[in-house]
Amino acid sequence: MRIVLLCMIGMPWWLDACNSIEPVPPVPPVDTTSHDFTWTVEFLGDGNSSVLSGVALVSDSLAFAVGEIFLRDSTGQFDLTRYNLAVWNGFRWDIRRLRYNGSPPAIKFAHAMSVSDVWLDPWFHWNGQEFVQLPIDPVFYGIGWNRMWGSGNTLYVGGEGGSIAYSSDHGVTWQKLSSGTTLPMRDIWGGLNPQTGEREVLAVSCDPFTSADRRILSITGTTVTAISDNGISTALGGVWFSPGSAYFVTGGRIYRKSRVEEGAWSDALQNQGISIQYMDAVRGTAPNDVFAAGANGDLLHYNGSTWKNFRDQTGLTNGVGEYFALAVKGDLVIAVGEDLGRGVVAIGRRVR
Repeated sequence: MRIVLLCMIGMPWWLDACNSIEPVPPVPPVDTTSHDFTWTVEFLGDGNSSVLSGVALVSDSLAFAVGEIFLRDSTGQFDLTRYNLAVWNGFRWDIRRLRYNGSPPAIKFAHAMSVSDVWLDPWFHWNGQEFVQLPIDPVFYGIGWNRMWGSGNTLYVGGEGGSIAYSSDHGVTWQKLSSGTTLPMRDIWGGLNPQTGEREVLAVSCDPFTSADRRILSITGTTVTAISDNGISTALGGVWFSPGSAYFVTGGRIYRKSRVEEGAWSDALQNQGISIQYMDAVRGTAPNDVFAAGANGDLLHYNGSTWKNFRDQTGLTNGVGEYFALAVKGDLVIAVGEDLGRGVVAIGRRVR
């Protein structure tokens, strides 16, 4: 026998409870950001193995790109004394030399913590007015350093041979941490988890030129611990995350998790119809506003639901050109790299 309960006006009080049953709320739409960007690509340097390795986006009218830039002199010959800095004022790039003890070193990374706190390798610090030459701590001797992340007085730098340097006093003193690997540190990122109140720092290490071996490392204070790379089958080049909600690592594919303690990483590009070769860098502003860049001029954006490749606007020479670093701030993104011996910059602006 089947009993049917009807809710109608005028029904007895013991049936009027039906009227208080709340309907099941609809599934909220996915919160997405716009894929609508305009891009400009320009080249810095005349050749001779010019390359841009790092970029810091300080504001809408100030960015620093670093690396090695070679220009021709008035006779048409290459000036063999490198330039190592390009300064963007919101409209154009000004190529400069920063000298350390009289010579301009090749600079690998740029990291902006605020408008008056920008680091270019362990060599130079921007204080909002000028670059100050820094004393080099012995920790940094004889090692190539690739990427930095910092917050407040806490700084981490990752380098070759599995090297990690740590400072708790904004670079006044440094110590080297044991990473448990000799693979080069390719990238490092951190942030404060709003759910736990704890700082999270992740680094990725690999040598994509020799193998797909890789490590994903979690750093707490001075303790470095390898975490699971289950689900990942390629070398890794970049890491970025929004603590407690979205974690991304890039390499031969783009992988993601919602929480770092989850079991396996998933392929973020699955069923997206996007093919890539290698993605060196990933940065974002939120879980629904993530960018990745790499070989051949691939420059991707994730809007919280779908990925879009801007290669038709940012593409470089197939098999040669590559973006190595990214910086994102608000509706502005800058990628830097190399194409046929020239430094290359792609600037994207979101159309509102």
